[in-house]
Amino acid sequence: MRTGDKILAFVYFVGYEVFLYLALSYLLFDQIEKNPDESQAIIVQNWNSFVYFILLYAAITIGTLLLLTSALPRKQKPRVMTYFWLSWLGLLIMLVLAFS
Repeated sequence: MRTGDKILAFVYFVGYEVFLYLALSYLLFDQIEKNPDESQAIIVQNWNSFVYFILLYAAITIGTLLLLTSALPRKQKPRVMTYFWLSWLGLLIMLVLAFS
């Protein structure tokens, strides 16, 4: 495989991860009403958002993996699996960004 194809695949992967992070953070964090009087409710809402973020990310990532492995030729499967495992590292980075 050519180097240009590898770079393009990495750019698509990064674009996918950024889009997924922005969509999930908008859906889960920007919709929460901020009420300074209820400090305990904020902890619970953050915990719920944390769990929903992980579950939605896992469902979308596994769905994307299944879609790509069925649509791409068999020789591309190792690359798809590499990006699949790299996306779990991306999840850790996204969680740090979302909750910091």
